[in-house]
Amino acid sequence: MDRETCHKQLLDLLLKTSEQAQVLRKLLADEAAALAGNNADLLESMVAEKNESVRLLEQLEKQRQKLFDEAGFASNRYGADACIKWCDQDGAVTQAWGQLLDEMEVCRHQNRVNGTAVEISRHNVQHLLDLLRGQLQTGRLYDPTGETATCSDSTRTLAKA
Repeated sequence: MDRETCHKQLLDLLLKTSEQAQVLRKLLADEAAALAGNNADLLESMVAEKNESVRLLEQLEKQRQKLFDEAGFASNRYGADACIKWCDQDGAVTQAWGQLLDEMEVCRHQNRVNGTAVEISRHNVQHLLDLLRGQLQTGRLYDPTGETATCSDSTRTLAKA
């Protein structure tokens, strides 16, 4: 593959990938809003959209890896940097690559935030269910001397209280 062909195909692929990453970023932001609003119906419908967006990003990633292979570069970060340096004579590929990396970092961060919100919500629901069932978890508390002590289980359910 010659430099011009690589430049054209890689730039096109990076721009398509950036567009799809922007779609994912919006979906993740919408998911965060649905999580904050406890909107289970919206969350359920968004799972399919988010999965489709990730599937499309994976397809584009496979295409990019194939392009690197065809151009004679490894399909890892070092290969990407080397390929871009080799074929990018006007800076457009370098700029598109940087924008894509930034966009994907935003997506990764928002996904972590959403995952944390889901985990906190799951933990709170489980705790409430345990309370209703009378299955209190033992915990560690400080005693009057400042030492940690294990609190005892209570077998009283909320209905017995």
